[in-house]
Amino acid sequence: MDTEQAIDPDSLLADAASTLDLADFGPPGFRTGLRELARSLDHDRTLTRAGREQAREFVRAPLRNRLLLARQAARHPEIAAIPVADPVFVLGGPRSGTTLLHRLLAGHPGLHAPRFWELTRPVTPDGMTAEDLLRATEQGLADLYRKAPRFRAIHATAAQDPEECTWLLATEMASMVFSVNFDIPEYTTWLLAQELTEAYRGHRRQLQHLLWRRPATGTLLLKDPYHGLWLSAIDRVYPQARYLFLRRDPTTVTTSLANLVRTLREVTHDRVDPDAIEAECARLVKTLTLRQDPARRAPAVAGRSLEIEYDDLVAAPGQVVADVLGFLGLDVDEPREPRRASIAGQLGEFGRSAV
Repeated sequence: MDTEQAIDPDSLLADAASTLDLADFGPPGFRTGLRELARSLDHDRTLTRAGREQAREFVRAPLRNRLLLARQAARHPEIAAIPVADPVFVLGGPRSGTTLLHRLLAGHPGLHAPRFWELTRPVTPDGMTAEDLLRATEQGLADLYRKAPRFRAIHATAAQDPEECTWLLATEMASMVFSVNFDIPEYTTWLLAQELTEAYRGHRRQLQHLLWRRPATGTLLLKDPYHGLWLSAIDRVYPQARYLFLRRDPTTVTTSLANLVRTLREVTHDRVDPDAIEAECARLVKTLTLRQDPARRAPAVAGRSLEIEYDDLVAAPGQVVADVLGFLGLDVDEPREPRRASIAGQLGEFGRSAV
């Protein structure tokens, strides 16, 4: 392990600020999460030297996003008035079919799903273009798949693909994406104890920036399998949101999630304990179930939600998509042929990565 430099929140802030020659990180609520995350990463004694630097960059990147967001908000105060009304959230737990359903629905003209490059780079820096950010995102994904070739089969994505908005929560220092990639139980315990209303308000502000850069012609379609951990906070920030809940056998979900976590951590750690990761994932899946199930049965939420079985989605994706579009009040028949091609392609891809 690299012990020469601590993973320190102040140095991470200074590094991000010096890179962009900016100082305003926006609303200060993220700083508690940053301290908890940095401390937990610093305690991870199995990080390799390269993994330790990757962990630093994993935190510096969203800090740079915060600086750019604050500058853009100051330059363009009209962004704060952009409406983010009635989004649709795809949720239900990791490895439960959320990616498949999200990508199938994203092809409908009445729905607008942010792409991976947008979520990880919500502001275009001065002197760069969206195409520059797209290329940089593709290069980053290529590097990830080179280091972890098995991960492509588990979760294949591209810069232009619809992706999880957990990356927006990472900018708030309140995201499970950190816990998946690194062995940081202290941070995970802290995060699960938070109610995250302020983080989701930051999530909403970032969506306004995305819509300013690429205006939507349809309803926002958002996805993160961990959203169910904080459903009450989401419903406070998005009181008219609609929810699509995927359900899959928790034992299968645990095994599949553990495989994903192990594959990612092997890139940055000199050793991983498969049994410990399995137990960690089992606890997380149990926690998600205990929190999400009562929240989604609350009358106010139940009236705006649709339950979907994983087995039904895989067996009859076209019918499930039609049912969802009907629930959302969208035209089921448009566009017919593109959606058929999308279903075939996405289901083929999903079949290689479901577990």
